[in-house]
Amino acid sequence: MVSGHLFHCRKNSWPPEEYVGRTALQLLDLDGGSPPEQAWRRRLNSHANILKEFSVTFMEAMKMMTLGVRLWSYVREEASHGRKAPIDPFTRERCKPSASQGVPLGGMGSGSISRGFRGEFKNWHIIPGLCENSPVMENQYLYHETVGIKNTHRYWLLDTMKA
Repeated sequence: MVSGHLFHCRKNSWPPEEYVGRTALQLLDLDGGSPPEQAWRRRLNSHANILKEFSVTFMEAMKMMTLGVRLWSYVREEASHGRKAPIDPFTRERCKPSASQGVPLGGMGSGSISRGFRGEFKNWHIIPGLCENSPVMENQYLYHETVGIKNTHRYWLLDTMKA
């Protein structure tokens, strides 16, 4: 049953059973004032913890030596062509991943985007390991989505003034 109050000191002015069927209310058995059970919870005054680096044992390092050499040669080859490798564990980035860097744009590894206090799109990550802190000018950010089996394409122009 729907229970809970719209305001803490006030009762509901109408019984929900008069407007919605009892079976629908049983399906929607939730408290309207509380978040769902599977929602992310975070206090408003909490600060994002910077992720800690892990340590590798000597035997793990020996097993991963060939991968490290291949990755190091790939990073050097990309640098010789004037490009930055998308995965570069040998140089430290100045923006470290944390829990407050914006809304994910898609699945794992697809990047994120956040907004500044003026409403502009800022601090976005599209390529793994690269962080853009400059604001995106107005009407310059296009969101593309492929939907369904027929690959229907949808495009949205994200405007900083309409959010």
